Amino acid sequence: MRLDLEMVMKIYEEHIDIGDVDKANLFVAFIVGFLAFIKYHKGVDEGLISDFAGSLRRGLVEGPDYLNPYIMELLGILEEEISEVTFNELITKLRGLLREERLDKLEV
Repeated sequence: MRLDLEMVMKIYEEHIDIGDVDKANLFVAFIVGFLAFIKYHKGVDEGLISDFAGSLRRGLVEGPDYLNPYIMELLGILEEEISEVTFNELITKLRGLLREERLDKLEV
């Protein structure tokens, strides 16, 4: 199976359509974490992951307005060049986000 933007957007939007904003945001958070580890360990070209993160961020901004702002921030970090410092920052923020009871809270 190949990870592509259309598939990720489709799954996100399916959860939004049935009113499960929490799972939609959780799904994107998991994608961000997965991509962060791949990028940090140079599993694929870093530029591909940066481009994917940017395209995903733009697609989510243009789509339904339910994306948790903290996840948007993580996508922004993922777009940038990754170093040990930025990787640890992203992972720390992701851990904090995943400790939340629900991810459909959109307050910043």
